[in-house]
Amino acid sequence: QHNITVAHRELLPSSVSSVSDLLGEEDDYRIIFLNVNPAPAREILCEAYHRGHSIPFYTWILYGWYDSGWWKTPHSIGTGSENCTDEQISSVLEYSFALRCVSHAIRQGR
Repeated sequence: QHNITVAHRELLPSSVSSVSDLLGEEDDYRIIFLNVNPAPAREILCEAYHRGHSIPFYTWILYGWYDSGWWKTPHSIGTGSENCTDEQISSVLEYSFALRCVSHAIRQGR
């Protein structure tokens, strides 16, 4: 009725270094769980910005244990000619989700 297809691809965090690793040319994934540490997450989200993988068509789910403002850097990030400002990365993260382990949050009294 709503034309929703559930697809799944799981990659080890060490094997993910770009959006291309997550989204193949033929793939139509729209909700992406980014299972990497903050530094590679910034690089991947920068590439996502330049490829147009952001709202309203894509939703990113990230770890909730990243430090506050983890995407902000003292300089632009990116490799080669693709650099991103904090604002550009923030635009990709708009309407994203950050998930914490419930048992960890309970132990922390939250």
